[in-house]
Amino acid sequence: MIVAVSAGVSRKSIDRNFETITAGIYDRDYSEDNAYSNFDGLKMRVTNILPVKADISRIETVTPKVAENKSKLKQI
Repeated sequence: MIVAVSAGVSRKSIDRNFETITAGIYDRDYSEDNAYSNFDGLKMRVTNILPVKADISRIETVTPKVAENKSKLKQI
């Protein structure tokens, strides 16, 4: 018998124009993606066998001022 299976995703995105009432880091784009999957396994008489849990995440931060300055750097 198969036991519980669950899955989910979430996304958080903040662009450089986002303003808060607290001090923070400004002028950046931030995005975060998360996904998970849980499989509790196959139910046997005494225990569950083959439980599997998986998580994956991706975070990306873009700071335009740093990208602009990097192109102006000269190597000596």
